[in-house]
Amino acid sequence: MVTDLGKDSVQAHIRKLTAGRRPEPAVPMTLVENTDAAVAGLFLRRSIDGPWLQVLLRERPEVTHPSTGKVVRRLPAAILTQGSRAVAILIGELLVVSRTAARCVRVPVVREARSRGFDCEQVREPQLVKLAADYVVSAADAALGAQCASASGGLSRR
Repeated sequence: MVTDLGKDSVQAHIRKLTAGRRPEPAVPMTLVENTDAAVAGLFLRRSIDGPWLQVLLRERPEVTHPSTGKVVRRLPAAILTQGSRAVAILIGELLVVSRTAARCVRVPVVREARSRGFDCEQVREPQLVKLAADYVVSAADAALGAQCASASGGLSRR
């Protein structure tokens, strides 16, 4: 029995034979999958770099309490961003969300925070930008810190 093979079936057969030699292109993450992964990453405090939403982890330096003189460790933050725009910030058990964030992002983030018993605040975008800027360390600040450390001979700050 002779089977008439078309061009498409021959190419498919060749792809099957060479499947181990050439990796298939990765399937891009959908917006729904990216949102789910970003919300989970925000509350697990894991860095996520998705196509639409990203989670950034930021630490703040220790400060000295003005009246007691004791060193105070400040809580790290997980920042949910959409491109360069901050959408939400999780600091300890406090979630701060932009009121103007897309509903498809804002609702799952708030729902997850409430299910975990976290406090939740919705603020205007300029307030969130100001809060996020407090956690972003610029390259100039990092370079200045390194320069000060080398000039002090490696002395630690108190």
